[in-house]
Amino acid sequence: MPSNFNRGSEWRKWDLQVQTILDDGYTSISTYADELKALDPEKWDKLCQLIGSEELVLKYDSKAYFANDTTDDKKARSYNYARVFVGFLEVFHEHEKMVVCITDHNYYDDFLIDALLKVSESSVITILPGVEINVEGVHQLVIFNEKVYGKTTYADSIKQFLSQINIHNAKTNGKLTVSNSSYVNVINEVRKCGAFLMYAHCNSTKGLFQERGKTD
Repeated sequence: MPSNFNRGSEWRKWDLQVQTILDDGYTSISTYADELKALDPEKWDKLCQLIGSEELVLKYDSKAYFANDTTDDKKARSYNYARVFVGFLEVFHEHEKMVVCITDHNYYDDFLIDALLKVSESSVITILPGVEINVEGVHQLVIFNEKVYGKTTYADSIKQFLSQINIHNAKTNGKLTVSNSSYVNVINEVRKCGAFLMYAHCNSTKGLFQERGKTD
């Protein structure tokens, strides 16, 4: 009998709805760094050594740095943030194989998703590129397994996908833009991309089962 039949179970942690520093509600490491240091000073030191110093960990994970720090260009800032994001998972979930899907709402950054994928190439952390959208009041996750529309980056691929379903700006009048494209059109567009669609938090607010009637 082939030896691979004797492996038994293999457990991994999966989180298919993870927002990054782009999200309005993102909490930077600086707000809970003292708690991390007290909880596991060895792992905190390991993260700081991986990134370069405690100062750099806190800097690279801050919205102020990511948004407009002129000491580095935007591509470098995205890469530095990605190092902290992936490094944190590696260190504080040591020896665990993790799969994380990045699903920022109406993704609109030119570099971040590709930087996260690049950093994860040499990591035990697997990053899946995706986006969260709101279609007729219901939140959906779209996960991509390849670049589409002839684009050379996932960032441009996702932007084009959003354009195809009439999301041309991340926000409208200060609120996240809702696609006015029909469910059928969105599903067809997802299929054209060879992507995967999930209904986010389907049993809670703005989830499929709470927002749509039983006969819909």
